[in-house]
Amino acid sequence: MKYIRGMARSRIGTWRGLQVAAMTRRQSVVLLFITLIFVVLGGAGAELARAERRTVDRQAAFVVDARSGAVLLESDADERRIPASLVKMMTLYLTFEALESGKLQLGQKLAVSGSAADQEPTKLGLVLGQTITTSDAIFGIVTRSANDAAVVLSEALAGSEDRFVTAMNAKARKLGMEHTLYRNASGLPEPLQSTTARDMSILARALIDDFPSYYHYFSTERFRYRNRTYFNHNKLLGAYPGVDGIKTGYTRASGFNIVVSTERGGRRVIVVVMGGDTARDRDTTARAILEGVFSETMVALAEPKKPRAATLVATPRGRMPQTAKREIPPEPALGDGLTLVSAEAREPNNWGIQVGAFRLQASAEKEAKRARSLVSSLKSARITIENATERGKVLFRARLLGLSEVSARTACTALKRKRLVCLPVRPDGETG
Repeated sequence: MKYIRGMARSRIGTWRGLQVAAMTRRQSVVLLFITLIFVVLGGAGAELARAERRTVDRQAAFVVDARSGAVLLESDADERRIPASLVKMMTLYLTFEALESGKLQLGQKLAVSGSAADQEPTKLGLVLGQTITTSDAIFGIVTRSANDAAVVLSEALAGSEDRFVTAMNAKARKLGMEHTLYRNASGLPEPLQSTTARDMSILARALIDDFPSYYHYFSTERFRYRNRTYFNHNKLLGAYPGVDGIKTGYTRASGFNIVVSTERGGRRVIVVVMGGDTARDRDTTARAILEGVFSETMVALAEPKKPRAATLVATPRGRMPQTAKREIPPEPALGDGLTLVSAEAREPNNWGIQVGAFRLQASAEKEAKRARSLVSSLKSARITIENATERGKVLFRARLLGLSEVSARTACTALKRKRLVCLPVRPDGETG
């Protein structure tokens, strides 16, 4: 600001001197306009340059236990940072929300506009007039971090990227991301677009908690599209035990960012690192944090307390924990061949598979029927929709029961090849 004020005084002084030289009124107006441009652009440019140097000067980090909300580590967690492609996490959040509500379908063909095709790399190379399925657009974002695919989804959901950005910011406020401002759907450089390490952890928790049936997309290590194979930029996938997502990001101004989720021993931890000097530096930092978190000492210190029976509400993202009783809604009637049971009333003596847990019963029914139609060994399986409260939320688990262990595991292998989520269900009702 001192620089801007100094520039302003200097320009104004020059302007007054020129006034004394008896310039015409029109010349004066033109020169004043040019002077103001220099003041604004010169000062803003210097501020942006200093902000860029500050951003990559040191890393910010935030580590949270995803289930209890316990903060395990934080460093500059509320300092504003440039998100880069971490922006796409919100693009995908709104996409998953539309899929779950039925507004969008995975196999739906989406039109590619000129705006989407003209996006800067990285991208899939989509062209005007082409179509791409919702599923392929998601895979393109997760692996390639495709900017053109992100704009395609934004336009499909909101009609324009600008309107989609409005929805992104509204959702950020609702989730408690108090220091995040979105300006586009891709994360390409844009003035004022910013976030914090803490806010990114809030969004990661929301993706995991709110969309258990779609979160598996983030674990995709490679994606083949139009005779090309794209590899996930998250190099911790498959390289560190338990890592199953989420997203990386990089621009020159942001440095190297990563949000990574790891589940080991029934415990899930989210690590956010922003501002790494290199991708390897960022990954090394995240790996070192995970090693510390999952060491015996750290686990003992941070192990969350067991909730009181049936009264724990998941920690509201960005807010303090609270408890409240949640009532399971009345069990609605199901269609033919479907059974709705509570988690406690399941039959114990058979194997099965689970193909998702949904907030809407209709979504659970649809996914179960879809899975049964795709794998011949599931034709005789019994579809069961279980309602259960998980971390304060009522979910409907889509399960197909009446299988042997071999049949269940084989079916899951077949469904995963078709890019569906699937977990074997043991006779005791637990997955794994």
